[in-house]
This record gives sequence, C-alpha cells and structure tokens, in this order.
Amino acid sequence: MAVPEPFVKATPELIKALDGPTLRVVLQLATYADYSTGQNAWPSIETLMTDLGIKSRNTVKSALRTAERKGFLRRHVRSDANGGNTSAHYDCLWISGACQNIDRGVANRSEEHTSELQSH
Repeated sequence: MAVPEPFVKATPELIKALDGPTLRVVLQLATYADYSTGQNAWPSIETLMTDLGIKSRNTVKSALRTAERKGFLRRHVRSDANGGNTSAHYDCLWISGACQNIDRGVANRSEEHTSELQSH
C-alpha cells in the first residue's frame, strides 16, 4: 500500500531542527506509522538500514536518539516474557502535532544561519 503523499512531507520545523541522516531516518520511520496519528511505527534498525541504504546500525540508532531527544519521536520499549528488551516502537510526534518539546534553540540557530547566508 502506498503511503499518502502529505503524510511523508517534512514540516519546516522538522527540516530546520534535524540534520540530513536524522531527517532521512525520521521520514522513513514515519512511513511505518499509523497514517492518521503518526503512532506505532515499529520497523527494526535493520529494516531502516536497508530502506535507506545505510550501512551502520550506529547511524540509525544515533538518528533515532537525536530525534527523540529533540521531541520529534517518542520511543516505547517492549519487553519479552523474561523482562529483557525486545524491539521498540515509536510515535512520530511531529505528524500528530504533539511536538511540545522541540529543541527551539536548534531551529532558531538554523534560522539565524540561513539569514546570515542570505545577507552575504
């Protein structure tokens, strides 16, 4: 099933706040989420690596941590019957409009940098 086009478009604050690899991972993750809420995306790290042609698990894991820290994702860790961690699932908060904790400093610095470039 094709993902509806508006669903995978990045918002301006998403583009301003995230670097290239992190933005790519977040947008790809969104294609696995519920279309209406942005919730419950659960692809594995390996799936994201394959989808994006990324060879390093650390790149994908770092991108997910960065997006979570900046308030664009919420990670839900799942446990197996023995209490060990299994795969996580994510909520893409920028899709549902629930981005309450976006790192505004990063977005503001990006805007300042863009203004500097335009003035030269």
